[in-house]
Amino acid sequence: MEINAEIIKKYRQKRCWSQLQLAEMAGISMRTLQRVEAQSTASLETIKSIASVLEISSEDLLQQENTSNLDAAKVDSTYQRKRTQLIVGVVLVCIVNVIALALLFYQREQQAIDESTFFILKNLVSVTLVLSVGVALFQGYRKGLIFKKDIY
Repeated sequence: MEINAEIIKKYRQKRCWSQLQLAEMAGISMRTLQRVEAQSTASLETIKSIASVLEISSEDLLQQENTSNLDAAKVDSTYQRKRTQLIVGVVLVCIVNVIALALLFYQREQQAIDESTFFILKNLVSVTLVLSVGVALFQGYRKGLIFKKDIY
């Protein structure tokens, strides 16, 4: 099937993935991916695999628009939307956990919970915060939405 290989290249490059990395994630050989990007043809199964990894629809790859600017704008807007969703998600997780900690401290101050329960719940909320943010950042890194330089 005829596809727009430029979309694949732009999504792959935007995420700083090599052809080998994308091919491995899509479960296809690197030679197949090279052929897809060079010849703009692929089987339906290959299209679905690549689209799934790039988190786009198969129909997006089947579009034969030759306007590179439109494709680049679409890639950029999708990338920015997903990056914004990740950042908003991390911020919301932090806010919820800070509120939970504040409520725990308030309840302890009011002597509504004993010291050992407070200690356990405080540590549980703290660990949850660290793990949630860590997993979200790792997933964002894996999907090419954030980079090491963003974290440091």
